[in-house]
Amino acid sequence: RTDAKENLMTAIEIAKAKYPNKHLVFLYDQSSVHKKRGSDSLDTKKLNLKPGGKQPKMHDTIWNGCVQPLIFPDNHPIYPGQPKGATAIASERGFDVSGKKKDEIVEWISHCEDFKCEKTLLETIHEQNGQTCLFLPKFHCEFNWAELIWANSKLYCR
Repeated sequence: RTDAKENLMTAIEIAKAKYPNKHLVFLYDQSSVHKKRGSDSLDTKKLNLKPGGKQPKMHDTIWNGCVQPLIFPDNHPIYPGQPKGATAIASERGFDVSGKKKDEIVEWISHCEDFKCEKTLLETIHEQNGQTCLFLPKFHCEFNWAELIWANSKLYCR
């Protein structure tokens, strides 16, 4: 079984070898697979209200110019090394969580710039390799060259 990330890295290496010293731009359609995020990405849908549990450990983020860890430190008295829940994240950001339900807290967090602008795995990999990653607009298959080739092939076969 081949791994999608391995295939992407192979494509990047081939493109780098074919076009050395060029800035590479990779173009993707709106397939749901292209919108996949990393396992440690910021995702409000995966947050619990309280710390720990089955929620994933999300990477540190920048909030108001400061680094905000989303995992408790290993020396924390109650939740060592556990992911923070929505309540802890929101209260650290100055949101009054008293009397609020999970949906309200998560909704507030989802409007924070860092959570809204979380990058896809493709964007992250291309940025790390010094390339640009662009996505075609939704519902405009006429911009996708692969769709045009497919349409012309069907026309030719008919």
